[in-house]
Amino acid sequence: MTLDDLISRNTLQVEAMRRKDLYGREQLLAKIRGETERAHELLDARSALQEQRKLANMGASFQRQKLMQARRLTSALLEAILITRHLRLTSAAIQQLSTYGRHMLMKSANRAPCRK
Repeated sequence: MTLDDLISRNTLQVEAMRRKDLYGREQLLAKIRGETERAHELLDARSALQEQRKLANMGASFQRQKLMQARRLTSALLEAILITRHLRLTSAAIQQLSTYGRHMLMKSANRAPCRK
């Protein structure tokens, strides 16, 4: 083996080592890129889930507010109905009393005065 053969062989070995090293670095870079892409996908999914929960909570809050508003309205309507009913009953009672009172006045007016 000559010196040129040794140098050529050594050069080939060095070149093979460089290619192997380059291949390993390319594989590692591809793995890092894949993991980075997966991490970004997970972060995007997390953000989407947070947004979905935020919208759901806003919807639930809106429904709760509407329910409370409906309860207040129902309570006010029920109170108005009860007051109206009470007024109607009171009015009927006053009419009955005034009819009874007129009847009693008429009865006493038709009576002869008592003499003792």
